[in-house]
Amino acid sequence: RIINLGSIAGEVGKPGYPAFGPGANADFLGVVSGSKLYLLNRHDGRLEWVRQLGSAPSSGPALSDEYAFVALVTGRIEGYKLDDPTVQPWYYQSKGRTFLRPTTTGKIVSWPTTAGYLYASRANDPGVLYRLETNADIITSPAAMPPYLYIASQDGYLYCLDENTGDEAWRYSTGYAIDSSPAIVGDQAFVASSEPALHALDAKTGAEQWTTPGVSHFAARGKQRVYASDRFGNLLVLDAKTGNPVGRLSVSEGASTLVNDQT
Repeated sequence: RIINLGSIAGEVGKPGYPAFGPGANADFLGVVSGSKLYLLNRHDGRLEWVRQLGSAPSSGPALSDEYAFVALVTGRIEGYKLDDPTVQPWYYQSKGRTFLRPTTTGKIVSWPTTAGYLYASRANDPGVLYRLETNADIITSPAAMPPYLYIASQDGYLYCLDENTGDEAWRYSTGYAIDSSPAIVGDQAFVASSEPALHALDAKTGAEQWTTPGVSHFAARGKQRVYASDRFGNLLVLDAKTGNPVGRLSVSEGASTLVNDQT
């Protein structure tokens, strides 16, 4: 069922309904609440339309220039045309379940599943291009630095693929399962393994630059420092060139590390 709201602005979703974080492109903002997808004008907050999803959603939407993609708990991915919600949605049934928001990188939308697959589709003319099969579950979202996608798997590998063809550029073994998302900052790729240890790699070649044990999550990279955390709730400050610890700060219990891959 489609509800066209025109210029009406109001509450999105209902109190008590499960909601997921928004996704956006240059003009629109997509939000999932309950089993509905809401599309808002990014510039003035006006609700454009509401669309009933095909089943229970598992994440918030990802928006390309022309489509909003939503992952369902069944592993099905649905794509909704932004400028015409009456169009039959595109969908694809993945192998395995997915609990993560799809990732859009210009021309490509990708999503991982618990069966160890990563699927990639055209973002503005949906159609699956390829899939990567790993040897264990993928439980983190891929990172991107066009033209590459970076996928971390619980088989202990960080994979780097050409996002357009699916060709493998390189893979790096951490030796332990990877449960956190990789981050690409400038010319470096960062990934934390369950050893725990933080690995810094050359983003183009996969060559190891340094590995620092005792680090469970990457947080951010500055000009001369890398910021991370350990499993005991400490904020760690590392030298960006060597990975050597240069500082430590205890933070409040229960704090979560958010990844900043921008600056």
